[in-house]
Amino acid sequence: HYRITLALAGFRQEDLDIQLEGTRLTVKGTPEQPENEPKWLHQGLVMQPFSLSFTLAENMEVSGATFTNGLLHIDLTRNEPETIAPQRIAINERSALNS
Repeated sequence: HYRITLALAGFRQEDLDIQLEGTRLTVKGTPEQPENEPKWLHQGLVMQPFSLSFTLAENMEVSGATFTNGLLHIDLTRNEPETIAPQRIAINERSALNS
């Protein structure tokens, strides 16, 4: 079990988008801008659009995502490829004249 966690204080769940294309996992955030935004003297959180991409290993799968208290958790599982048991190959006898 693996996890990616992003701290996204101030974002809402509706502001976030997670996409998986092949092995590329992309997280995008587009915060809603208030129409009458005040002029800030100090703003501790900068609410700007962002896009982060992660390249996952071939055998990694996204098993789910949760957004709680400003933290986005993306859970991953690693699917181990099935090991192929060794196979014994029979050697057939052939006469030298038929080869």
